[in-house]
Amino acid sequence: MAFKQLYDAYVPHVLGVCIRYGILPDHRKDLIQIIFTEAFKSLSRYDATKASFKTWLNRIAVNRTITYLKSHRNLIDTKSLENIQEADIALYANNDIEEQLHYKELLITLQEMPKNYWLVFSLYVIEGYTHEEIAEQLDISVISSRVSLNRARKWVKNSMVNPLRV
Repeated sequence: MAFKQLYDAYVPHVLGVCIRYGILPDHRKDLIQIIFTEAFKSLSRYDATKASFKTWLNRIAVNRTITYLKSHRNLIDTKSLENIQEADIALYANNDIEEQLHYKELLITLQEMPKNYWLVFSLYVIEGYTHEEIAEQLDISVISSRVSLNRARKWVKNSMVNPLRV
């Protein structure tokens, strides 16, 4: 019963991670299952003095999603907005219309970026990983992480200045 309550309470957040990293809709359920299975197995190692449960679960979700992306490269959809369903956005954005619009704009911008920029930007800016952690996660150098982040920031800035670019 307690596991179901945890699942029900945090599945929207985990779904948001899957959406943000371009996991195709048909594969989100599988990945969510993997994430929660790992979280439940690791629950005894959770330390509330170090992080909130949501932060701890988010770390597991991001790590498993990156691992999933590495092993299922053909399942990543970084370009197609048709896979961002309104119901998914509403779940992740707490049903606040303004928040949903900002979240959708962010997803659109991220999904238009080249994949290497997008992953580094998401991990650094959104998730709070260091360049060293990103380098380890993505099997790249720290310098490549920094360069990709710089290029991603320029991409975002250009998108905001010229939102109708071709």
